[in-house]
Amino acid sequence: MYDGASIPYPANPANPAKPNFNEQERKRLILQAWNKLLYELDPANDPKYTPDDKGMSFLFSDLNPTIRYNTTAKEYYYYNGNVWVQDTGRMQALKMAKVMADSVSLYAGGITVEEKQKEYLKIAKRLGNMKVRETIITDARTNMYMSQTDFDKQDHYLNLLNGTLNLETMELQEHKPSDYLCKQAHVNYKPDA
Repeated sequence: MYDGASIPYPANPANPAKPNFNEQERKRLILQAWNKLLYELDPANDPKYTPDDKGMSFLFSDLNPTIRYNTTAKEYYYYNGNVWVQDTGRMQALKMAKVMADSVSLYAGGITVEEKQKEYLKIAKRLGNMKVRETIITDARTNMYMSQTDFDKQDHYLNLLNGTLNLETMELQEHKPSDYLCKQAHVNYKPDA
């Protein structure tokens, strides 16, 4: 299953803690990953993904493993490639809902059963409406929530600029969204230093 980690976050040599986001390239990579995932999920043939706000909120949740609703902060959080950060004003979630609209449109074009294709083209058109996307994002909170205590639970992980140091094994691992780390020390690990 897609975990969001496969979408690269281009490195910023001037500041490794802040990835160099080229939004157009990132959107293209997300569309590519989501199109593959949509064919795996096959929402047109899965009763979980009903053609209404509820079903589309499940689809939004399943397509976005790097976005979570923090019930403590009452805000969405998103994974930026190194660390989970607060999504003030839901800007990242709203942006991903637009990408979902584009993905569903592309997916609909590949559906071979005419009746289902028409249904998904109709859904894609509905997803073009900002109010519909906002409703889906709001509804998705119940599918993808966590509390603040769910973040930074791993006492043996130290999140650094160049990876996550496992303090038990002293091995540097790649950053992963599934570690749910919100804090980061602004230093690089140098094992030979």
